[in-house]
Amino acid sequence: MKEADLKHPEYSWAQNMGYPTKKHREAIRQFGTTSLHRLTFQLLPKQLTLEL
Repeated sequence: MKEADLKHPEYSWAQNMGYPTKKHREAIRQFGTTSLHRLTFQLLPKQLTLEL
């Protein structure tokens, strides 16, 4: 996650270690997903449309 954070610091991976924190979900909403995001993660489709 630390390496991913260097490439995509806007997602705060070094701090959340891949868990969908509020800040991480907000970054997905703002910047979209990367190839590192698990698109099958159950919350992902919902979090893109739900209000945080």
